Amino acid sequence: MRKGLIKLVKTSVKLVVLVGLGISAWYAYQIYIPVEEDDGLGELPTAISVIRDITMSVEATGVLQPITIVEIKSRASGEILEMGVEIGDFVEAGDLIAQVDTEILDQELRQVQADFENALVRFEVAENQHERSRALFGESLISENDFESSEQIFSTAQGQLLRAEASLDLARERLADATVRAPSAGTIINKTVEEGQIIASSTNDVSGGTTLVQMADLTRLEIRTLVDEVDIGQIQSGLSVVSKVEAFPEERFLGEVMKIEPQAVVQQSVTTFPVLSKIDNSAGKLLPGMNADVSIVVHRKSRVLTIQNEAVRTPSDAVEVAGMLGFTTVEKDDVSGGARGRGGSDSVDQKAQFESASPAERQRMMAEFQKGANKANSDPFGLDGRREYAVVFVYDELGQIMTKKIVAGVRDWQNTEVLEGLDPGEEVLLLPSTSLLRNQDRLRSWAQGRSGIPGLSGR
Repeated sequence: MRKGLIKLVKTSVKLVVLVGLGISAWYAYQIYIPVEEDDGLGELPTAISVIRDITMSVEATGVLQPITIVEIKSRASGEILEMGVEIGDFVEAGDLIAQVDTEILDQELRQVQADFENALVRFEVAENQHERSRALFGESLISENDFESSEQIFSTAQGQLLRAEASLDLARERLADATVRAPSAGTIINKTVEEGQIIASSTNDVSGGTTLVQMADLTRLEIRTLVDEVDIGQIQSGLSVVSKVEAFPEERFLGEVMKIEPQAVVQQSVTTFPVLSKIDNSAGKLLPGMNADVSIVVHRKSRVLTIQNEAVRTPSDAVEVAGMLGFTTVEKDDVSGGARGRGGSDSVDQKAQFESASPAERQRMMAEFQKGANKANSDPFGLDGRREYAVVFVYDELGQIMTKKIVAGVRDWQNTEVLEGLDPGEEVLLLPSTSLLRNQDRLRSWAQGRSGIPGLSGR
């Protein structure tokens, strides 16, 4: 039987090549016919069930960008005398960014300082006169009008002193604003001015002032990826993220999902949702603008028995493959029953069992139910409890191909978890897919209707 299967594969491949090249019917006959014995093609491809970690993830691509970009502007206007940074420099909080010309500000400060000193003198004189007037008025040596007049002069001098003091504080602040310093630690990612350039104040100019530099904290970056609406239901904040970039193909950078933006993005009739993930860049290798491939880890199971996805077939697919290849078929009813979904007949059976149980048994069942609920809360997508029946093909003791029913759990892009039916190290076959076999049958039917080529009427 194995030789017959090998013959089928080999003859089908040869037939495809012959038809594609347009070789004559007789030459096709000469090459197609001599497949009677196993001429060294070897065993069919197999896979071994092994213990490994299995990870379910959603794949996407995105561009690295800073989480927060800070624009540095000067609240003072004038000529730039000194620029203390360049693009790519790392600065600490308080480091010099730029120095604006302070000649006019120095003059304003000296003037305001003089006004303050004059106001202070007037206040002190008015205060002394007011105290003397209070004493004289208490001894009835001056009239009430004279006392009120001195009190008014004192109040006016006091107000002038407060205004002069406020003006002095503002002048000092404007002078300090001419020296622009970093508000926090970060990296300069853009620089828009140079020494000698005249800049506008960010507080007095209607346009918002001139941006000096842009800086960002590059120890943490974010990736904005577009996830298909089919997969977005599996994404939630806090999931682990593994990303890689072309600059460092052998390294993986870890992070987590920050949030899912609620507004969908529709491009060419495909609906996606933006997902923002933060990536640890404490090593400083990643740079804004790099393209990144992102894997959002939806579920991970450690040390489970797995087999390659290509070896696992649904019950109906197994029946079709067995029929096409001509060996013992599988009864579909034997392999399709068993694993019941949530809310199915299992729920009905459990309800009847609960109603007929004793009080003590009911209490035990409730405790198990609560334990299961707690587990479901730790597994929000319900993947730990995923079970479905499937079929694999194996060799029996006589070397014949047989089917074997298994219970499959979660799967990733390469492997499927095997809950029941296989042991570690067990060998299973990797047979052609049903689509390939159907294409071979269609090709054979087409070839049989072409010129009556000998040898194409049978397998």
